[in-house]
Amino acid sequence: GAMTDGQEVTYEVEGNVSTIELNRPARHNALTDAMFDQVVDGLRKAERDDQIKVVILKGEGASFSSGFDMSNPDEFYGGAETKGARFAIQTLRHRADVMREILHSGKPTIARVQRNCIGAGLYLVLVSNFAIASEGTVFGLPEERFGSGGTSWIFPFVAAQCGLKKANELLMTGRKFDAVEAERLNLINRVVPFDQLDEEVSELAKAICSLPREGIASS
Repeated sequence: GAMTDGQEVTYEVEGNVSTIELNRPARHNALTDAMFDQVVDGLRKAERDDQIKVVILKGEGASFSSGFDMSNPDEFYGGAETKGARFAIQTLRHRADVMREILHSGKPTIARVQRNCIGAGLYLVLVSNFAIASEGTVFGLPEERFGSGGTSWIFPFVAAQCGLKKANELLMTGRKFDAVEAERLNLINRVVPFDQLDEEVSELAKAICSLPREGIASS
């Protein structure tokens, strides 16, 4: 509605479920550092709200996320070109902190994934507790091939989920892979037809909501 016009990340609550939505559909939800910070703000809001039992992370429009916004390459590299290496290291460290904070969020998170889930979009899936993707979704981690060594913090996340050899392969080649392979690699919980995506996500959210709150908070 009018409340969310112009906001690149929106936050809504319905019952025990809050939804954080990437809201740059015209750019396939290309992500910026500001948007990552807003995702974290949404999770903090959910943590403070006792009625919230689960958080759904989704992307408005055609794609979940096409990755980090490359329209400003210098920003992508953390500002190394214009502001120097020290600034870049701070930026990249901040990104790693953001991911850690999402991973350790006090409320369970479900990523609802469709069409494109590339680079930084896939980071968000890696640090969510659950992920359901629609058939035909394309995944990939192409950043390493841009020489963005700052994303090396992502390696343990990938390796922990799909094993060392596959992590090496995905990061070194940057190749694209589909949702069926993403499921086989344990990067997502399951693949469903697109017209069943919302239903599957809300079923999972309901299942989590039925758990006692104390059990959720401590897990």
